[in-house]
Amino acid sequence: MSPKQNKKNSKLQGDLWQSFVNEQKKNGSKLYHLIKSVRCFHQNVHGNSVSLSLQVDTQEQHDQIDKRDLSNKFQKFHKLLTVTIDLTVDKTENLPKQVATESFKRSISNAQQTPLQALNHTLLQFDATAKSASFEAMQQAIAADRQQARTYTKLTDRTKALASVYCEVEFPWRLQVGGQRGFDERLFPAFHPVYGIPYVTSSSIRGAVRAWVKRTKGDHEASRLFGTLDDGAGYIQFFDAYPTEPCLSLDTATPLWKWDSRDDVPCVKYSPEPHGMLSLLRPTLIIGIQATMRGASIDVDLKKVCEWIPQALSEGLGSRVSAGYGRAKTMENNRSNTQSYEFSLRTAGIYGAVPDRKAAKVEFRPTAVRGVLRYWFRAVAFAMYAPASVRKLEAELFGAIEPTTKVGALQVSVGLTEESVSQSKSKPHYFEGEICLSTTDEASLHLAGLLLELGSNLGGLGKGARRPLHWNEPHPGLRGCHWELDDYIWGYDSDLWSEKLNDLRDSMRRWVQSRVCRWSELEEDTTIERVRGNADPGNVQNRYQDVLNHQTRLLLLPCRQLELPDQVSDWRMEGLKDDVRGEALALMYGNLNFKGVNPHTGQGSPEVGGRDSVPSFATISSNFPFGDRGDPTEVSYQVVVIFGAKGHGKRTEFAKALIGGGAIEIPLQLASSP
Repeated sequence: MSPKQNKKNSKLQGDLWQSFVNEQKKNGSKLYHLIKSVRCFHQNVHGNSVSLSLQVDTQEQHDQIDKRDLSNKFQKFHKLLTVTIDLTVDKTENLPKQVATESFKRSISNAQQTPLQALNHTLLQFDATAKSASFEAMQQAIAADRQQARTYTKLTDRTKALASVYCEVEFPWRLQVGGQRGFDERLFPAFHPVYGIPYVTSSSIRGAVRAWVKRTKGDHEASRLFGTLDDGAGYIQFFDAYPTEPCLSLDTATPLWKWDSRDDVPCVKYSPEPHGMLSLLRPTLIIGIQATMRGASIDVDLKKVCEWIPQALSEGLGSRVSAGYGRAKTMENNRSNTQSYEFSLRTAGIYGAVPDRKAAKVEFRPTAVRGVLRYWFRAVAFAMYAPASVRKLEAELFGAIEPTTKVGALQVSVGLTEESVSQSKSKPHYFEGEICLSTTDEASLHLAGLLLELGSNLGGLGKGARRPLHWNEPHPGLRGCHWELDDYIWGYDSDLWSEKLNDLRDSMRRWVQSRVCRWSELEEDTTIERVRGNADPGNVQNRYQDVLNHQTRLLLLPCRQLELPDQVSDWRMEGLKDDVRGEALALMYGNLNFKGVNPHTGQGSPEVGGRDSVPSFATISSNFPFGDRGDPTEVSYQVVVIFGAKGHGKRTEFAKALIGGGAIEIPLQLASSP
């Protein structure tokens, strides 16, 4: 090659990669979405041979790119003889130029950081738009927190030494006290500005205790003890509270359904959106109090308030209280409008923070119970009222963030008495305990209780909620769950089911009327359109909220030989049998017109059994009304709900096949009169 030719080729070195990327974008190729963020930091041209050095930000991006396919297409586009591609992950984590030095990175990694410092340093090191940046930052904060045991001990010992009286308060699940801070709009706990560890400010504790005292002991007592703006300081002051040991934990909020619009009409669309965050997992707080100058000689008040603190915090401290966060453990329960339900759950998996499913930790979450209640509330309400009204009603019971922030009437908490996380993928996890529903009024409590009963009899809880517990070959093995409310398992009786559904309908109507009166007082729109439910669950492209309306089929299929889950000793072998799966699930799996789409073969029906990222249009639940008592008058059976069945060929065919197998149909008459 002559010097002239070499000079000409050298001018192309800065253009070869970018021109190739531009062409992929122009043609709308699938490859473009994989390589659009790939950086080329070196190209070497030798005649008709080119070598490229490419970089990506994450290992995930690296693994998604087929280097052989990329080389072939690059070679064909530029009409080259040979192409050599070296694809690596950028080890500098896409650092800003001014801090992208090895010495900086070593100084950060070698220093013993606090969780707050770890978050701040990660902010510098990571591209805030990168998919994994927030997860990596939170993991670093958790790792730093584990090194702070000595700091926690010193601060809690200091509280004990300085406070006149102190108490230990345990939180059996999670605590989230803080606000919007950090990056990517993640909800983090409050971090102490000096010590850098999560803590609870004295004002947060004081506010929660004061609200409880005001409600239970009266305004005068609350004002005397805690003060007012007009009268000044009260008799009691609180210390900031610190956990007794490191407890910072990865957490997540994953709304599965969200309000959207369809043809300018409000609707609820399936749209899972996991949001990673940090919270305190099962913390124990040391809470100290002492007298102010105004209350220098009130030892009786100090002891009294100290006894009240656990009771007050059992009703909630911090944010997301209605979803089970921040509920302190206490032996006393003086709340009115409260109902408890004993339950058991066997499940193939129930997860919290799952940015990486392979490393996911099994965790029973009260938020899952709340999600079930919200789902079935919508399923009933959409059958009775217009969408705009349903959205307003939902906010009344569950609260809302948009269009305006509103506190709902319902709070959910869970107390576990047994928790057995299986170390084998072939055995289910087991949880047992008590679900507690608390509401602001009796009508809300009655409605929430009936919704909980309905959900437990029609489906499950957590992962695989639409299927009974069983084994599925070849993928993914153990599936589904079995969830029971011990004293609320409905029997195989059409009259009983009709009675329960009518009770639910009437309870919803009474509750709605109580809300209408409230709206009238607030001078808001009080129109509750009375329409026959006509919503449909959509299709695999646009999956909408399921509704228990006239388009839905509800069937009970007797399965007299159905085995109780606790009787199954080997799920790999027995979980494949119809006596465990149940006849309804066996029918679904035995027909490709009904079975969900296999992710490997592509066979199945997404319009009945669903597919990955699309919920099934049919739920199947195994019910054992006799429990372990073996009552000969009761029959084990499966409940099948087929949403949007009427007018849909395959779903109607599935319903007919079930009826042909002996199923009875329960009429759905929830819709209000026109």
